[in-house]
Amino acid sequence: MLVNYKSFWTHYLDFKGRTCRSHFWLIVLINSLISLSFFFLIATLAFGLPQLLYLLANSGNLILTEQSFQSTWARLLPLILLGVAFLSIWFLFILVPSVALQVRRLRDAGFHSAFILLLLGDFATFILPLGWIIMLGCRIALLVFYCLPSKKESH
Repeated sequence: MLVNYKSFWTHYLDFKGRTCRSHFWLIVLINSLISLSFFFLIATLAFGLPQLLYLLANSGNLILTEQSFQSTWARLLPLILLGVAFLSIWFLFILVPSVALQVRRLRDAGFHSAFILLLLGDFATFILPLGWIIMLGCRIALLVFYCLPSKKESH
């Protein structure tokens, strides 16, 4: 598993090769777990921790005023912003290797690498409500392409 993830980083500019399904989905799983961990930490800091402190204070007959609740949230704000910054940097950091991985997977499934341009369907979301249907269609098409078995190379 770690060998596959290491190859994701060492072949980050390889747009010519091929990637099998299992390798592709393993990398997607690992990157998703890392991203969700960042997101969970941010969400916990932003929403869960102040609410938990408020509930604990009130259940223990301690008086926690709205002002102290806001003070707690204000003290957590720099941590939340730091978490958002780390998450944004993480997404930028994996952008090029992820696109390269997707191009290799498309090639392995027997499709031209230009099908990666279906990712641009996300920009259609600015055309409401039809844009959401276009974006969803592009994403479903890519998902189907990624799930297809590898094609044998012809000699």
